Amino acid sequence: MFSSFFGAAGYVINLVLDLVQLLVIFSVIISWISADPNNPLVNMVTTLTEPLYRPIRKFITSKIPGPIDFAPFILILLIIFLQKFLQIYFMNNAR
Repeated sequence: MFSSFFGAAGYVINLVLDLVQLLVIFSVIISWISADPNNPLVNMVTTLTEPLYRPIRKFITSKIPGPIDFAPFILILLIIFLQKFLQIYFMNNAR
C-alpha cells in the first residue's frame, strides 16, 4: 500500500523539481536577451525564480565577488542533488 504512495509522491516531487529547473533555464535566457520586464511571461518567471535566488545570492555575494551571477547554476545543482537524494529515499521506502 505504501509503496505505491511513495512511488507516486516521488514522481510528483520529481516533476515539480523538473519544472523549477525549466523556470531557472528560462530565467537565464530571459536575462541574456534583455527581455521586456513588463511582459507578463517575463514577469511571471522573475516572480517565481527570484525568491529562490535570493538566499543563494545572499550567501555567495560575500564569497564570490564579481559581475557573474552564479545563483541559477547553484540552484540547478541543488535541484539535481535533491532529485537524486529523493530518488534513493523513495526507492528504499517503496519496498
